[in-house]
Amino acid sequence: MTDLNALLTLYTTWSKALEAAEKDGPEQSAIRAEIADYEAAKAARQIADLLAAEILEPASV
Repeated sequence: MTDLNALLTLYTTWSKALEAAEKDGPEQSAIRAEIADYEAAKAARQIADLLAAEILEPASV
């Protein structure tokens, strides 16, 4: 469950950055959008790592 909480936190951070980017002016919006894209890439990598770990070593039931 901790993995799911970590993913939810990453997604929430990313979505808040996108919302803030939509409210800013064009220059600030572009900067925030780049940050959101970076956060999304980080989250995607962590999701892939978690999925790979689960496939390679399934949680004991």
